[in-house]
Amino acid sequence: MSAIYEFSAYHGAFLALVIIVSKFGRISANRYLAIAILFFSFSLFEWSSYAGLINRVPHLALLSNPFLYTIAPLIWLYVRRHTKQESQPEPTMALIALLPGSLYLLGTYEFYLLPGTEKLQALNSGTITNHFYFHEAIYPILYVSSSILFLILALRELRQATQYLKSDRLNSLRFITFCYSIFAIIGFLDWFLTNVLAVTFASYHLTMLPQTVLIQMAGYIAIINPTFLERHANVSGKYSRSSMSSQQLAEIETTLLKYLQEAKPFLEMDLSPADIADQLGISKHQLSQVLSQRMGLSFYELINKYRIVEAQEMIKAEDGQSFKLIHIAFDSGFSNKTTFLRNFKKFTGLTPSQYRESLQQA
Repeated sequence: MSAIYEFSAYHGAFLALVIIVSKFGRISANRYLAIAILFFSFSLFEWSSYAGLINRVPHLALLSNPFLYTIAPLIWLYVRRHTKQESQPEPTMALIALLPGSLYLLGTYEFYLLPGTEKLQALNSGTITNHFYFHEAIYPILYVSSSILFLILALRELRQATQYLKSDRLNSLRFITFCYSIFAIIGFLDWFLTNVLAVTFASYHLTMLPQTVLIQMAGYIAIINPTFLERHANVSGKYSRSSMSSQQLAEIETTLLKYLQEAKPFLEMDLSPADIADQLGISKHQLSQVLSQRMGLSFYELINKYRIVEAQEMIKAEDGQSFKLIHIAFDSGFSNKTTFLRNFKKFTGLTPSQYRESLQQA
């Protein structure tokens, strides 16, 4: 089966290259995903050809391990870059992402500095951990805890983005986050079976097979659904002559979202694109371009999302249980109950009554 694993590793590397050269969406964000897949593939390649490869090139032993500690941070950075309004790089966040891998290297650098023959002796005799600075149990704890931390951060970014990202974009980001969640669980399961239960053969295949499937799934979904890697719709002919740069669009997007969150103009029933454009000091055409290219939403999709969030807060309030739904609809900016009910179901998956009942049960 090693041939299948090696092919999957090559396939993952090819997919990473395709993502890197892709011009869709935010290029910097997609590069984070490409690097994560590349690290994933390198690890898979090392494991699939471990015995023969390491005997020929001992310095490759465990070389992929530090990279495994950076995959969760890279997934977080990928999600963050796709959900945040800032278009500029965030070097501080990139340094944070390197922290788990750096801690791993800090504790294992002695092994990596060994001559090739001594590395092979340590591998064959099972005395690798003699060259580790920390106790061997520290490293799986670091891996699992850092994976959980960065996955929580990624999920937090996704939850905050539900107000302004289209559902298909969110689903794509959620899928990638879910894939890494499975990857991390498998990694912990591998350690548990090998070190606690001493089950090596089953552990090997329980780890390799799901990881192989994950790479193939990501590859085929990216091929079948090109919008999987995109955050925004492609530039249409409508804006092809626009002189606005991507940085200007990002700045307007940030100002727009800040205005919506602080001033809450969406509570006005007769709110129009012209009203928002006037408040921001831009034209309706520029507002439309930001909504389409930066957020993938129409004006009323964005406004109604904010209105539904406001309605949810009203229902959550202590006195919200006594409000009539029609009053909540009007107070959140809807002009009629029908539109309110349709949008509430669209954005939450529940009717207002079902949402209220779920709060009461909780």
